[in-house]
Amino acid sequence: MTAFHRRLIQRTEELRDSCMALSFPEKDLIPYHPLSYAWPLHRDYLLTYVQEGAPLFFLGMNPGPFGMGQNGIPFGEVTVVKDYLRLSGKVKPFPGAHAKRPVTGLSCERSEVSGKRLWSLVAQVYPDATCFPPHLSVMNYCPVLFADKGEGGRNIVPEKLPQKYRRPLENLCDAYLDDVVTLIRPQVIVGVGAYATVKGEACARRIAHPVNVSTVLHPSPASPAANRGWKEMAISQLKEASLWHYL
Repeated sequence: MTAFHRRLIQRTEELRDSCMALSFPEKDLIPYHPLSYAWPLHRDYLLTYVQEGAPLFFLGMNPGPFGMGQNGIPFGEVTVVKDYLRLSGKVKPFPGAHAKRPVTGLSCERSEVSGKRLWSLVAQVYPDATCFPPHLSVMNYCPVLFADKGEGGRNIVPEKLPQKYRRPLENLCDAYLDDVVTLIRPQVIVGVGAYATVKGEACARRIAHPVNVSTVLHPSPASPAANRGWKEMAISQLKEASLWHYL
């Protein structure tokens, strides 16, 4: 293992442990910590697909319930993880999961649409996944998924958390993002959606390493615009920002 990956793994373990030590409103929310129950998969992802010096750093928000929330891989749509990234491994049981949001790891039968869309863009440029790490990294800002304790187990994004709980979480995630960007040394942070873009811009102001910030539309199916051809829109945004040549 390289010194870069040793530090990346160590720093991610620190983030995991610190996030798990936080308190959240137990009567309202269930926090999922995939960096704990799916740690072997996440660790393998970091070792294989996050490389020092990759010029583009795609920054997502937090785990989706049928993606990273299942398997620990950023935007981890299950078929992408198994067939494109070719990662495998067991995920520990998570007995505290919401009944409508169980953790079944790589046996999950639901598709994470956001992940499928984002990774299809990467796969269009790099049909062989082992070829993209020198050019780009894909990571999330926050490693925690939140499910509402209501009947449907609704997904609660970090920006919707009460300030009392949001601020300590974001402090940890800000510090981790600063350290990871300083480690990787990308030329551009590409925020996937508005929230991640804001976090990328704040990071760029804090750290000594010079880095630009750009954005692409979030691929969520909840976005009407993303449902009208997300990949084509993302490519257009990257070209307009003069970033396509990095790929």
